[in-house]
Amino acid sequence: MPKVKDCIVFTNGQVMAFDEKGKQVVECQGFILDVAEKLLKYCNEKTTWHFAKLGKWLTEADFSWRWKKKA
Repeated sequence: MPKVKDCIVFTNGQVMAFDEKGKQVVECQGFILDVAEKLLKYCNEKTTWHFAKLGKWLTEADFSWRWKKKA
């Protein structure tokens, strides 16, 4: 199972995900509500998150707390 190293969430709700080699993780790409469960499974506290608007801007976000929480 590939782990997601970088994840970009666009303002239209689409998600792009990449592994440590920069290859796309297609299982985790699509509309965020459709791939949310897979993102929880394939991402971890080391995943780098970004918010973006296509062609305009990219900003970093920190969601590492989600994977550090105690169940």
